[in-house]
Amino acid sequence: DPQYLATRLLIYQLLHSPLVGANTTKIPLLILTTPSVPRRHIKRLRVDGATVLPIPPLSAPWIPTHGDGNPWLKDDLSRLHLFNLPPYDKILYLSPSTLLLRPLTPLFWDPAGVSHTSLPSPSRGVKDDEAPLPPTYLLASKPELLSRDHDGPDPDPGNPKAKRFSPSLFLFRPSPEVFTYLTSLLALRDRFNPLRPFANVLNYAFRLEGPMPWARVADGWGAEWANDED
Repeated sequence: DPQYLATRLLIYQLLHSPLVGANTTKIPLLILTTPSVPRRHIKRLRVDGATVLPIPPLSAPWIPTHGDGNPWLKDDLSRLHLFNLPPYDKILYLSPSTLLLRPLTPLFWDPAGVSHTSLPSPSRGVKDDEAPLPPTYLLASKPELLSRDHDGPDPDPGNPKAKRFSPSLFLFRPSPEVFTYLTSLLALRDRFNPLRPFANVLNYAFRLEGPMPWARVADGWGAEWANDED
C-alpha cells in the first residue's frame, strides 16, 4: 500500500530523523484513519510513534468515490474531519507523500498563522443556502501549483496561479463551526468541482475573494510539481 508506506516514511521524518525531525518530537503527530485501514497498519503506526485517530467515512451522493486510477478517492472527503478534531490551538496538515528537507517547527509561528474574522458580506459571495459562517477561522498555506510549468515554487501574489492554496500543506485551527460550514457545502450539488473534492471544497470555502480568505505563509516552505529550476 503506497499510502501506508508514505505515511510511515513521514512519521520517520517528523519523529525520528536527525536531519528534519529534531525540533518536532514534542509536537503530537496525528494520523487519521478510516475503517478501511487494516488494524495491523494502525498498530504499526502507533508503534512508530503516531497518535492514530479513527474517523468515520464522509461522502456526498453527487461526488465520485472512484476514478482517475486513485483508490483513495473514496476516503478523500473524510479528511474534512480534520476540522472536527479536539481544540488544538494550531495544526499543520501534511500530505503523506511529503518529503522534508528541513524542520517544519518554525512554520507554526509564521505571521500568517493567526485567527481571522469572517467577512459575512454579500460582496464577499456569501450565499443564503450555505450554513452560517464561523465567527473566526485560521487557514494559512502556500499557493498550489498544478503543473511543472512555472517560474518558481512561490508565484507572485498577483499571479493567477497564486489564487488556490495547497491542500498538501496548510495551517489550521479545528473548530466545530468551521466543520459544520464545510460539511454543509457537501449537500450543495456543483458548488465546487467534485473531481478533487477535498482540495476543491477547501479552496471554495477559503477562496481569496470569499468571506474566509486563506492567508499566505512566507515563501520557501514547499514545492509541488517541482521542475529543474526549483
